[in-house]
Amino acid sequence: MVGVTKWCVVIVHGTWAHRDRSSQARIVNHDLAKVNILEERARWFEVGSRFLSMLHSTLKKFGDVINLDSFIWSGQNSLSHREEASKMLAEHIEITHGKHPESNVLIIAHSHGGNVAVSALNKIQDLSYIHTVTIGTPFLTIYPPSVPRPKISRLIMWWSSLCALALLLNIFSIASIEWSGTIIFAAIFGCIISILSQFKTIKKNNGVIPGDVSRLTEITSSECLQGKEASLLILRAINDEAGALIGFAASSSLFSKWLSDKCLAGLSYLPLIAFPMAAIAVIFAYLGVIGADALLTGLPFWLIIGLSVLLTITGFGIFFAALCNVAYAHELRLRFHDIEIGLNSVPDFEGNIKICTVTRGNSETFRMRHALYNDDKCLERTREWLITKI
Repeated sequence: MVGVTKWCVVIVHGTWAHRDRSSQARIVNHDLAKVNILEERARWFEVGSRFLSMLHSTLKKFGDVINLDSFIWSGQNSLSHREEASKMLAEHIEITHGKHPESNVLIIAHSHGGNVAVSALNKIQDLSYIHTVTIGTPFLTIYPPSVPRPKISRLIMWWSSLCALALLLNIFSIASIEWSGTIIFAAIFGCIISILSQFKTIKKNNGVIPGDVSRLTEITSSECLQGKEASLLILRAINDEAGALIGFAASSSLFSKWLSDKCLAGLSYLPLIAFPMAAIAVIFAYLGVIGADALLTGLPFWLIIGLSVLLTITGFGIFFAALCNVAYAHELRLRFHDIEIGLNSVPDFEGNIKICTVTRGNSETFRMRHALYNDDKCLERTREWLITKI
């Protein structure tokens, strides 16, 4: 019967929501006797918050809350941290249901906490007792590239950046370096930096090897529930600030891919830069501004300048555009040649899923649109959905 439905609730916060960003996840069990005692400084997933108080009151109307936990994870913008958190969350859900086999488990997850929750569901065999609500979650999936891109574009990015630095040093007479030696040194040094950055990223990402695209695809959550009967409610907001940030990152990622595809072909435009410069030098020699000997010895210099300018513009464009991929996860920074990034407000799977776009609700407690849990309409939609499930 509806009146005796028992609920075990698990709250999962999103990115950067927790002050302690250590990688060790943990469970905080809340005292149900104190859940309605409001505290001004309590965050939405902590006891004393307005959200937990209203959630408890809402569930009591058609059931009984017998356990209320907050799942605390590092909250870092990291694929590997989300994956590790999802393993512990899946284990906790199964342990909780083992203690209360007659209960339903309700998971409420915000932002990338939704990716943690959905990934945890993929690790659980029986999902019949689990109901999951995601709030403002950007569902992320990594795909192999549809068009393979040469890794040399990454080396050109480093090389051209160093060439630009050498150009500035030479222009301002900070360092006197022959241009031929400068470019050779920059190329070698750029290759070394690129290789070292790969090893550093592998070590920092807890064994998630950047080149292993299949592994990145495996640990992202958008398609992991294919073939499973998951009960899922997706709450999304209009004009979500996080969506705007990710949209900017998506545009930058597209630009970096386009620029990297064109970087090698762009070398063919070197004459458009070098020849006008050489023409200007000839005019200067004709007018007597520079001597003929200086003109002959200066032509290689103009050609090298043209090459450096072209590579610098291309490399800087790739660098800054690819850097924007950090908005998805820090493992994806400067990744543009071997992955495709898919991110949507709904995941790609068929099943027991309901999608609800929450318009602006109460104005007194409402703040940023990404903080959708502050809007009373979230709990209203959750209550309406849960009633159909019991």
